[in-house]
Amino acid sequence: MRNDEAFYFEHTTDGHNKFWAVSIEMGNKEKNGECTLIRRYGKIGQEGRVMTEKIYSYYSALERRRKLINEKITKGYKAVL
Repeated sequence: MRNDEAFYFEHTTDGHNKFWAVSIEMGNKEKNGECTLIRRYGKIGQEGRVMTEKIYSYYSALERRRKLINEKITKGYKAVL
């Protein structure tokens, strides 16, 4: 299995102290094969929780990740490099 680039965000305004991260884990198939979208979230400084979602196309996983990232940015999360 191969992992795609992970994206990490934090929300620290208005009393928030949260993080959220998303990545895509690809199965043994080519880019059109089954993938797992992995989300980690929780309080900054703690391990947090993990949520996984099976998606049956790499390109669908990319689109889902893009939508989730846009939702988080709208809620005040900022990308951390």
